[in-house]
Amino acid sequence: MTSIRSRLLVKDVMTRSIISISPKASITEAARIMSEKDIGGVLVIDENKPVGMLTERDIVRRVVAQGLNPSNTRVEEAMSAPLFFIDANAEISDAARLMATENIRRLPVMDKGKLVGILTTYDILTIAPELFDTLSILKAQPKSRESKSRRNDFMIGWCDSCSEWCDDLREVDGQYLCGECYFEHVGSET
Repeated sequence: MTSIRSRLLVKDVMTRSIISISPKASITEAARIMSEKDIGGVLVIDENKPVGMLTERDIVRRVVAQGLNPSNTRVEEAMSAPLFFIDANAEISDAARLMATENIRRLPVMDKGKLVGILTTYDILTIAPELFDTLSILKAQPKSRESKSRRNDFMIGWCDSCSEWCDDLREVDGQYLCGECYFEHVGSET
């Protein structure tokens, strides 16, 4: 049986203050912000659009372990992209499932095309720790065709082709497309 807490909406649990950085900033600057704010990741925003996430793990794996100089390495070189988004009105159980299947700890939260917050695994853990029992089972299962189709239910963001906001993106050849661009692309292949 699903608990009432797991049916809470993302907007009820998310963190509203968003710490962000430019993709052109240095890793040193990003690390300083993360240290000052005592956070494990920053949202990367370019021209008022979220384009990636930079986490402590990204810095360790893509900068430090590669022997790169953090002062000379830009955020865009180490950030994780593309982003997965979650709608503010989605249930936190849906967000937790997306986090588990995609192995991510932070989700930008959108409401009608506008960034309104960020949801972290910590946010969910503090309100509905029972979800993490389910998540550990999901993570242990191999990804299947079914889980990929479920993932598409959550794909919202900007279309890579026309740059319009869409709450039903479809992945085609590594690009995320809105319905109109998807059908134009599929139609051009036949």
